[in-house]
Amino acid sequence: MTTQSTPPPRRNNTHQQPPPRRYYALRIPCLRNIRIPITSLCTKIPKCIERFTDCFVYILGPILIVVASCIIIALANTFFNILLPTYLGGWKSLKGFCHTVLVLFLLCNVCFNYALCVCTRNKGERYDVVVRELADCMGFLYPESEEEMREFKQDFEDKLIHRSNMRRQRALRAAAGADAEQQQRQQQQQQQQNGNGDSSVTNV
Repeated sequence: MTTQSTPPPRRNNTHQQPPPRRYYALRIPCLRNIRIPITSLCTKIPKCIERFTDCFVYILGPILIVVASCIIIALANTFFNILLPTYLGGWKSLKGFCHTVLVLFLLCNVCFNYALCVCTRNKGERYDVVVRELADCMGFLYPESEEEMREFKQDFEDKLIHRSNMRRQRALRAAAGADAEQQQRQQQQQQQQNGNGDSSVTNV
C-alpha cells in the first residue's frame, strides 16, 4: 500500500521592502545641475564635532588639572616663603598668625573643592538625580529609555534637516529676488533707451 506524500508548502520569498529613505539635497542657485546631499552632512557633521570635542576635552582635562595644581602650589609657596617672613614678620606675630590661619582655611577649601570636582564622575545614581533636576528646572523632557533616546536623536536630526531646508529655501528666494530685480533694471534701461530714441526722432 503506497502513501502519497504531500509536497511541503512553498515559502513566499517576497519580503517586505524597507520604506524609502528620505533624500534631501542642497541645490546651489548658480549651479542648478549640482546637488549636494545634506542628509549625510547633517548627521555626520554633528557626530564629528562631538567626537572631536570629546577627544579634545579628554586631552585637555589632565593638562588643566596639572596647571591648576601648579598654580595652587606656587601661590601657597609664595605666601609661606616670601610674604609671611618678609612683610608679616613670621607666623609668630599676631598679624602673621591671623593671615596664616586665613590662608590655610582658604587653601584647604580650594584643595578640597577642586579634588571633589576632579573626582566627580558623570555616572551613577547621584549624577542621574542631578541631571534630572537640571532637566526639570529647564523644562527639558529627559529621555528615560533607549526608545525615547532614539526618538530624541531622530527628532534632533529632523530639526537639523528642517533648518537646512529652510536655509536652502531662503537662499533660493534671495536668488530669485535678485534675478527679478536684475530683469526689472534691464527693462527700465530698455524703456529709457526707447524713450531717448523716440525723442531724438521727434526732434529731427
